[in-house]
Amino acid sequence: MTGNAIKELRGTLAMSPGDFAQLLGVNPSTLYRWEAEGEGEVKPDPNATRILAALNQARAKSGGENLKASLGTALLLGGGLFALFKLLEQLFSSDTSAPTTPVVSAPPGTPSPTQAPSSATDVAGGQKGEGKTTKGR
Repeated sequence: MTGNAIKELRGTLAMSPGDFAQLLGVNPSTLYRWEAEGEGEVKPDPNATRILAALNQARAKSGGENLKASLGTALLLGGGLFALFKLLEQLFSSDTSAPTTPVVSAPPGTPSPTQAPSSATDVAGGQKGEGKTTKGR
């Protein structure tokens, strides 16, 4: 990626250098150095490279305006980590117009919170009738 490409991406998102550096997890002086390279190739660290790739992919998927609004609000409300969450949410959602809520499911065989245990197996995790006995009983 070139310095100009990074600067153009930041411009598309209308982010200040400080906010964009925070999103990438780098110091603003690092961002300034990358952007100063112009058409020269820059080599961000692996995490920043992944974030830049995700930003480009999300921009291509949902458009710069939608991404700009989402990331700008996220940075104001929760900082860089929350903005990364919003980026990934946009990137992996199937419907770009509505935010997604992750669904966490229980492992197979685990009763749902609304389902009462139906047997001793569900409660104790063992077979019915299984119990520890001591010698002499």
